[in-house]
Amino acid sequence: MKRASLPADFFASIDHLVNIEFKAKRALLGGTRFRFEAALAAAGEPMTLKAARLLADLPPGSGVFVTTGAGNPITLPKGETDGPSGAAILARALHSRGHHIVVASDPAFLPGVVASFDAVGLTTDANGHGDRMRVQEWPLGRAAGQRATELLLARYPDLSAGIFIEKPGPNSRGVFHTSSGKAKDSESVAHLHVLAEALAASKRMTIGVGDGGNEVGFGCVGRALETTLALARDCGCGCGAGVVNDTRVDALVSASTSNWGAYGIAVALAMLTQAKDLLPPMEAIRSTVEASMHAGANDGYSGENVSTVDGTSLEASEAVYGLCLEVLRQAEALE
Repeated sequence: MKRASLPADFFASIDHLVNIEFKAKRALLGGTRFRFEAALAAAGEPMTLKAARLLADLPPGSGVFVTTGAGNPITLPKGETDGPSGAAILARALHSRGHHIVVASDPAFLPGVVASFDAVGLTTDANGHGDRMRVQEWPLGRAAGQRATELLLARYPDLSAGIFIEKPGPNSRGVFHTSSGKAKDSESVAHLHVLAEALAASKRMTIGVGDGGNEVGFGCVGRALETTLALARDCGCGCGAGVVNDTRVDALVSASTSNWGAYGIAVALAMLTQAKDLLPPMEAIRSTVEASMHAGANDGYSGENVSTVDGTSLEASEAVYGLCLEVLRQAEALE
């Protein structure tokens, strides 16, 4: 497929757009910039460009695993609105390129994920089967996650990549945390980082997208963050380590919200491959966020069942996606 030869500045613009600092929690202000700078240094080029290049190089028609889903039993029992929309937008772009998409999440979070995928036309039946689409629950706990990983890799031998969006993973001591430092019961979460490690061991490509440092993929920059973020040095829960996940991936995209990071990768892929028809229309941003909310996902900041994402409005998400699309239009017009 045709590949564009564009200045990296266009992709750098997308990186900056999806890393606007907005955190409404005083203790978190500035963290977006520190994570962005660390992830950018690790990438050695614009983050979205690196991720898009890896995706563009996947074997045609191969399988791509996509996961998202974060939450807690109190305020986010059915997950949060950050993650499902971004996963659906990026998966739609990959499906349009001919890839087979395999989707999984924790049982409680899966309805919100599936609803977002339905909103972009990636529909499945009651058994989780669709056109080049499969959806399944991922069991909770380490041992169950290991078994699920083995079964998945055996079932899908053509799986060429795994994308982990807003998917929590453990720190270097094996402890899962919220982005604010609260420890989670290890047996109450899906250990999808086990799959990321297995994919890497078998030389298959992995991408991580996150906004708090506790998500799968931040093992690429953990040490760097310890010098700038207090919670990266010490979470405060008593485990003796910070919140940063210890899992490494081939490409890490850090963003203000994980949805925005995934939007940025999708637009970068379309720009790199000169195929803007891969991208869902602007209306898909609202429909995917609202779909996850109606399925029970809550805003990750307020814990309320409203169609905002980490405290940001739908209009903000549409604006970020729209500006990324404008970068694409400007790149197309480059003389």
